[in-house]
Amino acid sequence: MDRRTVLRATVAGAAAFSGSLWAGAAHAAPAQPGVGPYGPLGSADANGIQLPAGFTSRTYLQGGTAAGSPTRCAARSAEPRAG
Repeated sequence: MDRRTVLRATVAGAAAFSGSLWAGAAHAAPAQPGVGPYGPLGSADANGIQLPAGFTSRTYLQGGTAAGSPTRCAARSAEPRAG
């Protein structure tokens, strides 16, 4: 058996195996909205973010605002309040 035969068999086997993994994912049930492990969401805060009780939000960057470089991005963070 030469190297090419081994490589072809490996690729063919990997392709067949990966296809069987994706087949089940195509029929998975869609996510359902509901109450998460942290409780229901409250009303939007000053940053426009809905969070569970006990969490606060901070805006680090705003879309369309330069971030000290030519790259523009938006990022928000939610952290639990210190107890």
